[in-house]
Amino acid sequence: MGRYLNPRNTVFKEKLASEIYIDKSKLIDELNKHVCRDKKFIANTRPRRFGKSMNLQMIAAYYNLAQDSHALFEGSEISKCKSYETYINKFDVLWLDVLSLIDEAQGNDNIIPIVQKVLVDDIKETYGEYVKENSTTVVKALYDIYTATGKQFVILMDEWDAIFRKYKDKTALHAEYVEFLRTLFKGKMADEVVALAYITGILPIKKYGTESALNNFQESTMLNSGFLSPYVGFTKVDTEMLCSRYGLDFSDIQKWYDGYLLNGFHVFNPNSIVLACENGVIDNYWTQTETFEALRDYITRDFQGLREDVTSLLAGNRIAVRTTSFKNDFLNINSKDDVLTLLIHLGYLTYDLKTKEAYIPNYEVRDNYVDAILDTPWTGVKNALRESRDLLSATLSIDSETVANILEKAHEGTCSMIKYNDENSLACALSIAYYSARDEYLMTRELATGKGFADIVLLPRKNVNKPAIIVELKYKKSAQGAIEQIKKRNYPAFVAQYTGEILLVGVNYESDSKSENYKKHSCVIEEYKME
Repeated sequence: MGRYLNPRNTVFKEKLASEIYIDKSKLIDELNKHVCRDKKFIANTRPRRFGKSMNLQMIAAYYNLAQDSHALFEGSEISKCKSYETYINKFDVLWLDVLSLIDEAQGNDNIIPIVQKVLVDDIKETYGEYVKENSTTVVKALYDIYTATGKQFVILMDEWDAIFRKYKDKTALHAEYVEFLRTLFKGKMADEVVALAYITGILPIKKYGTESALNNFQESTMLNSGFLSPYVGFTKVDTEMLCSRYGLDFSDIQKWYDGYLLNGFHVFNPNSIVLACENGVIDNYWTQTETFEALRDYITRDFQGLREDVTSLLAGNRIAVRTTSFKNDFLNINSKDDVLTLLIHLGYLTYDLKTKEAYIPNYEVRDNYVDAILDTPWTGVKNALRESRDLLSATLSIDSETVANILEKAHEGTCSMIKYNDENSLACALSIAYYSARDEYLMTRELATGKGFADIVLLPRKNVNKPAIIVELKYKKSAQGAIEQIKKRNYPAFVAQYTGEILLVGVNYESDSKSENYKKHSCVIEEYKME
């Protein structure tokens, strides 16, 4: 056994012994359907901390012929499948951890030749008698072994796109790396020697280099996850089971961490769920693995409409995204759609394949947008976020004048002139203005109540002793008229099951530029008692 050829299964053993372990071994049954077949090249791209490396360790332990893994998989989902005995411990496994291979170069710009030498030397430790002296590349070494023994290999690659992420501006290195991948995964050698290739990363692969460089891979991405949907990340069933075991409220967990929609499956970030279970605290764990600076740099790109779309996303809206123009790298970001598509792959947005729309998946990720925006020149949006606690306090104090003033500034600061004059723009501004209320409230826009849709409803979380808040918005009408609509349609009856106290908030604004009340906001707040 070597570092890269047939590595030990120690890491997978440790994961199995972890207090929190979710069995995803049925993924192997799916992979077994592709072993030594046409579609044996599979790429799985997901954001950080979605369990990609964990799955690779499991896959390596299963196929690796250097160690008997039956004890590790005893009782697992894969052990119940017909394909289990067919391929367990039947192949040499070449494990390419790209970040580790980059480290082997120790800062030397001649990365690919160094990687080739490191891998060939490791292969020779096991099969040196078959590797010819002039075979200095991985491809030639593997083909020498195959020619002499008929052995086929399972090739696993972790962080396949690390070179593109770590060396964003080194286009010559990119081209050299793509050629390395092409020789490894395409052509005669790949057809004969590779039994299965499974690579992971953050970004899709098709459009790096030339269009045809790696087009033989089946790709599972954040845009279209295909058959891998339930096997990367925690599903709803996984998360409900953990909540039951650790005494967490699933509805709260769902608000904070749910939202990634992969081909109909709701997927949770496993890292966040594990930490919430271990700590017994629902918190923003994404910031422990990601920095808001990266998000800030992307959302402040100078593309028309990007700021407005990000503001709308923060308010809880969905945005149509054209994903086909994205080149799957960090250099060719040429439009608003490219930025939004990149954010989908990085996990800052999720994507509905049916509607072709993106949205912020959950509260945890939305908090990262707030941190990023507070570090931008977006004065109006920043001020609205900073005054959000004052807005909630004024609302609870039934200070309608202060509420109207804060909302007026938030509306002006968050909405472009083009989109200013409609109720949706005010609802967007109000959602951002009440942002801090999410600490104690569940916010819902356009909440169906049986007799219409309440514009915004704030329901207190469990153990929060504060009134529910129903907000109705009007344009060129009256704040009192908004209050009357709430009563007429009996919106309070819908929230009475959650709380005994309810505040009704009516908001109206004017838009006639000839009027002295141009852009003037008015507000009426009433306490409501259920009869």
